[in-house]
Amino acid sequence: MKYISSSQADFEKFTRQTELAAYSNKIQFDCGNNCFHIGKVSHMLKASFLKYGKAFMWKLELGADVDLPNVCNFKCDFCSIPLVSQTEKIENYIGNYITPDEWEMKPVWKENIKKEYYSFEDQELEHLVYIFTGQESESLFYMPCIEQYMEFLINEVETIDNIKGYGTIATNGIYLNDENIQRLKDARIDEVCVNVNASFSKEVYKNMEETAKHIPVVSVNCPLWLPQRKELFEMLPILNDIGVKHLYLTTVEALYPLQLEGMLKHLPKDIQCYKIKKSDQNIWIDDGGLCEELMKEVIDKNYDYSVVDLNPLKRLPIELEQWVI
Repeated sequence: MKYISSSQADFEKFTRQTELAAYSNKIQFDCGNNCFHIGKVSHMLKASFLKYGKAFMWKLELGADVDLPNVCNFKCDFCSIPLVSQTEKIENYIGNYITPDEWEMKPVWKENIKKEYYSFEDQELEHLVYIFTGQESESLFYMPCIEQYMEFLINEVETIDNIKGYGTIATNGIYLNDENIQRLKDARIDEVCVNVNASFSKEVYKNMEETAKHIPVVSVNCPLWLPQRKELFEMLPILNDIGVKHLYLTTVEALYPLQLEGMLKHLPKDIQCYKIKKSDQNIWIDDGGLCEELMKEVIDKNYDYSVVDLNPLKRLPIELEQWVI
């Protein structure tokens, strides 16, 4: 393993991006937080393409953020479970979970959301987005939490300025059964984002196909985990057949050195890693061009879904001119 600076990582990434942009006019550079994509991006990412203060985003980490254990039914090599929790005294474990019947959204949580919303009152908001995810858990274990939060956001936040929000949920897809799909639809979830990497199973693909019949948008989030290179390429035509609308390619992140140590057991010995800031604990694993290769495959096969490179290397528009090779 070799550490490189964030500036070197950015240069190598931008070199690959510009080569792909020269290859096809389908590639677009848009200077939001994530600036490299094919096709029209999801409404979930719209905030990245608006001026600061024009979008209100509320992200909920299901589990710790709602005073419940972080529970997932998978133990992925690129994930932090069960070694760390972002919240003290919150249990992490692998298995299944059912949210207790007595769980209720606390008044202080509602107050915090409204307080955050009103901090934008001088900004002329244009876009609201709600993201329900499990950084260390499977979101569908917490359906009552999603339903109560969405009910509050729809009835008490959207009515302030009469702006309809966009609700998204991240899941590994195993529990996208008929009941949960209907509950997500009734809660007015607009986008279900599936982490296919957890299993690459036929069951999940089947669940996604059924979800696409009831939820407006089905998307896929894929950590660029090099040991899954073969499965990632095999996945691309399946997504097209299912009717997936967006593919998000994300850089794998180790949250702390012990997790990186575990990841390195599965990665090539010459793998490059970097930190955005030297003082950061988080370590990012360079995909070595896998992202651009997958995007090129989507271009060559003319698949219908959009693709976004969600790397952590941010650039402002003025900086792009300085990077032109």
